[in-house]
Amino acid sequence: MEEGETVQKTNFRQELMNYRSFMNNNLYSLMGADDKRPPTWRNFIALCVATFLAVSSVMPSRNLQSSVYINTHLGNLSLCCMYGFYLLGCFTAKPIMDHFRPKCLLLISLFTHVLYSISNAVPSFYTLLPSAALLGFSHPIMWSIQERLMIGYSLGYTASSTLTLQHSLHSFQTLMVIIIHSAHIMGNLLSAGLISVSHIHCPGPSLWGNMSSHRSIAGGGPSTEDRWTYTLPLMPILTRQGAEKPHELDYYQLLTVLFVCFSVISMGALLVFFENPDIIIQKKSGTWAQRLSKLVAITKDPGWFLGQIGAMLNGFLQGLLISDILKIFGSDVFGCFIVGYMMMCFGTGNLAAILSLDRLKNYRLNILSLMLGFSLTTFILVTCYIWKPTKDDAILLLLFIALWGVTDGVMQSQIQAALSAYFGRHKSTAMAGYRIFQGFGLEASFLLSLLVRDLHISLYMAMSLHILSCLGLVWIARSKRAARPLPGAVTTELQSSSSSIITQPAPYPDVPLEEHA
Repeated sequence: MEEGETVQKTNFRQELMNYRSFMNNNLYSLMGADDKRPPTWRNFIALCVATFLAVSSVMPSRNLQSSVYINTHLGNLSLCCMYGFYLLGCFTAKPIMDHFRPKCLLLISLFTHVLYSISNAVPSFYTLLPSAALLGFSHPIMWSIQERLMIGYSLGYTASSTLTLQHSLHSFQTLMVIIIHSAHIMGNLLSAGLISVSHIHCPGPSLWGNMSSHRSIAGGGPSTEDRWTYTLPLMPILTRQGAEKPHELDYYQLLTVLFVCFSVISMGALLVFFENPDIIIQKKSGTWAQRLSKLVAITKDPGWFLGQIGAMLNGFLQGLLISDILKIFGSDVFGCFIVGYMMMCFGTGNLAAILSLDRLKNYRLNILSLMLGFSLTTFILVTCYIWKPTKDDAILLLLFIALWGVTDGVMQSQIQAALSAYFGRHKSTAMAGYRIFQGFGLEASFLLSLLVRDLHISLYMAMSLHILSCLGLVWIARSKRAARPLPGAVTTELQSSSSSIITQPAPYPDVPLEEHA
């Protein structure tokens, strides 16, 4: 079994030496390419710009779903569709990437961002649900392509520099993590600013127990009395039904149009400036039967289930924040504009935790670090259970959400470090499972919010998963038994929460990822 796995591994050190020889011998000129070096930096910058604009265009809209489209539960339905198809995308990402070029798949993924932005400008069951499903399905593919591209860029850059491959890969990943989190922060800040001066209101406050008293209205839009009209060049005008003169511009609709523009520009930037790389990392995966047998072998290990409970908890808490906390703690008390500020604080705390723990990566699984993670998560859950914020608690609420972001970063770093240290050579399979179980947690949280509509029941479920996750982390930390890595293999310790919340980033597994939210 180990011999078969060794054959399937890519020896990056040997590949690097071959590529260095390829460049030093100036084979580009021999092939008639006029000594054209691979456009590593141009591709990387184009990818960063496209990712920044795409993430900043869809994630703020996703965060507003449960607050704005509460009538007929359209918002929660769209979240369920998004992460249900996200799970499907996790299972099919690898076969799809093996049959299509990276640029083609990236353009298709960015096109789903355009569709989702348009559907939020014209919200209904027939626009929002299909576009959310397509967006969720494309996200795992998009993040997986970026993983491979980062390895290819680092391989090309190392060949013409003095950096080691490991250091180069870590640098590219760090930049991408900062880009994704910055996009979340900027998008949510723009959302909060424009909504604060708009006429939009969040219909019907939620109850602390059963939240079934929401009004049911046939339309899925944010208002029951207003009609949205567009005039050239796509300037939104808010008019009252029966009114003769249009009212002033509504900034919420202006925000949706800006998000459409962002997503279109991101797709255009990738189309014009991005070239398919000359190095495309292909990981030999074998037949479906071979992959299934490998998965069955690893799931027999109790550490697999114990570690994946933590991944499910991580996804469940992110879903709880998006579907319930943003609505009950935020928009019901302060208005819809507070959602953007809350998620901006979350993203800032999350990024700070990820970068800090990357510097302290040798201490993520010691007893003090585990106790810190357990205490922070317990504090978050208990506070959600007993605290009812008022209009005078705006600063406390934002600080609380920032602490939640720090907690999420600590939790993800600990879980991913535990899986990486425990499974060794099976790390890629374990991290793929992390992504899938995190998606299960997100979907479970959204379904619970949609069907049960009781915050306390969601908190009980989260606390149960939290206790099991803590026990699993302690067990894995005490019995970690990583196999020795293969010669020349590339590993990295930096993790991201892109997906989920930041799909979250979807988070980057192993080699970077919601997200979030």
